Amino acid sequence: MAAGEGGALRIVGERGIGKSCAFDYVIDRATGFRVLRVRAVPAEREIAYASLHLLCADLLDEIGFLSARHRMSLSTAFGRMGDSRPEPAEVGPAALELLAGLAAERPVCLAVDDAHWLDTATAEVLAYVAARAAGQALLLLVTANGTDSDSPFDDLPVMRLRPLTLNEVRTELASFSPGPIDEGVAQRILMEARGNLRVLAESLQGLTAAELAGGFVVPAPIRTRSCSHGRSCIARAARLTPPARRLLLAAAADPSGDVVLHERLAAELGARSEALTAARLLQIGGRVTFSCSELRSVSYHAATPEDRRLIHRKLGESITDDRVQQIWHFGLAAVGHDDDLADELEASADLAQSRGGTAARAAFLEKATYLTSDRGRRTDRALTASAAKYDSGDLAAAQRILALVEPEPEETTRVARHVWQRARTETVARPGAGSTRQLLAAARRLRALDPADAREAYLETLVVAMVAGNDSGELLTVAAEEARVAAADHRDHPADQLLCGIATRVLDGYGPSVQPLRAAVSAFRKRKPDTRTTRWFGLAALVAADLWDAPAWTELTGGRSPLTETGNGPDAPIGDRASGHAMMWPRRHTGTALDRLAAIQPLSWRVTPASTERCAVTRPAR
Repeated sequence: MAAGEGGALRIVGERGIGKSCAFDYVIDRATGFRVLRVRAVPAEREIAYASLHLLCADLLDEIGFLSARHRMSLSTAFGRMGDSRPEPAEVGPAALELLAGLAAERPVCLAVDDAHWLDTATAEVLAYVAARAAGQALLLLVTANGTDSDSPFDDLPVMRLRPLTLNEVRTELASFSPGPIDEGVAQRILMEARGNLRVLAESLQGLTAAELAGGFVVPAPIRTRSCSHGRSCIARAARLTPPARRLLLAAAADPSGDVVLHERLAAELGARSEALTAARLLQIGGRVTFSCSELRSVSYHAATPEDRRLIHRKLGESITDDRVQQIWHFGLAAVGHDDDLADELEASADLAQSRGGTAARAAFLEKATYLTSDRGRRTDRALTASAAKYDSGDLAAAQRILALVEPEPEETTRVARHVWQRARTETVARPGAGSTRQLLAAARRLRALDPADAREAYLETLVVAMVAGNDSGELLTVAAEEARVAAADHRDHPADQLLCGIATRVLDGYGPSVQPLRAAVSAFRKRKPDTRTTRWFGLAALVAADLWDAPAWTELTGGRSPLTETGNGPDAPIGDRASGHAMMWPRRHTGTALDRLAAIQPLSWRVTPASTERCAVTRPAR
């Protein structure tokens, strides 16, 4: 560009496909350029030279070097003199002389977003400049929706952005959630988003890892109950008959989009799916999908609680080949206490975790808590559910469930667990030496009552103290000393070996800790996943990086990791997408101590793969 190699490019794609993101990416990297940017709007489409005026507003004091004729043309076009507007054929050469003169001193980038809304005069002037930019240090970038049949920019080279593919949506979902992605749910999200980035982002609002893994939550509410895309689908849904509305609710409550299940429910409810497809609310092909990304949530939350419970009960009765999903729907249909169902939910929690990760397990345990009548069992389940919610990154839910119970003073073990869980949640809200001290006190309380939980507590306390660094003072050393004693006779589990190794690292330094830490990492690679190993896989991966153990690092963060099977890690090798600590923890960081520890590691780099496969650049035939 500095040598006079100018040019122009038109980025074309439907609304929300990512044109502005591509635009921003280029402009952010336009080092050394003078960037002149404008976004055209419909309200100014009938005002001649409106966008050109905005584009050149900062240049009006620099037109002194122009010829008198060209100065007059621009001043008249911008309303600074005269009453009439000159023709684009007169303004075009003036604009070219102005921009070329500026580009002689410093390369100029003209960036025009939503060029389909440009006023005609501005579009013709910019097209004139683009056609003659090749000999100048001048770059013109425009984005457009590509629907204009006769655009002044038709002769520019075109970059067309295509919709996302299923694999790309799956990759995006994986970056959104640390757990596995249910194939049916991924296909349904892709079909509803139609490969559109913006619609996909809207679909993910409020979505959790549990829903992505198999629908173990209800659709998240949205802020508005009106269609934001002008399709009036909410109004059409409101005009449905009651049976048709219930069938629409059933489609919203079933995240899998199973067509056979949908038709079975239609027969049960006395409704016809054709009424929903004719109203352009649903599309039924390989999956049942909504025509609008917002309609699923609106349909669910606009229904009465009685109708929602009815639909979940019928879903549970209609599902015959998936006991976990069946129990989940029965749980959502239940009212009051139901101890038998609570027992089934609790018994299914580990199986749910194998499919949906910690978030799915937490959802089952939370529902089991609400259905339990016995106070003692309810307290135990609430403490377990709160811990699972915390581990899944849902701090608000962890605090909410914890507030449901308050053990009696004589229930020493329950009191100790309650104190520990409260200390964990407060650590996130108020990190520092004070929270480290609380965690250490809670770990000591557990040590005399529940040694296994105490070792877990000491490991987390060590992590928090390491994150706090100098703020923790002597607490880190004290915690390490007590942790090593607690783990002294317990080396069978990888988490206990990791506790011993980290305590050694804190107390004795790097050299003496290498052997026990290597043993711990090896144990994590060999051990069949359970709740404890999956919880500490991220920390084990960081230790592997610290030991420069490349094979262990690759396995613990890659496609061959048991994390893939248990729903607590990524499903592709580290080099295949954004890497670093994001590979081990959700992108929506929870703020827990483990997240902060991962965030400060020297090896927490981030690799952003090129997205050029979504772009096809073509040049018009001359």
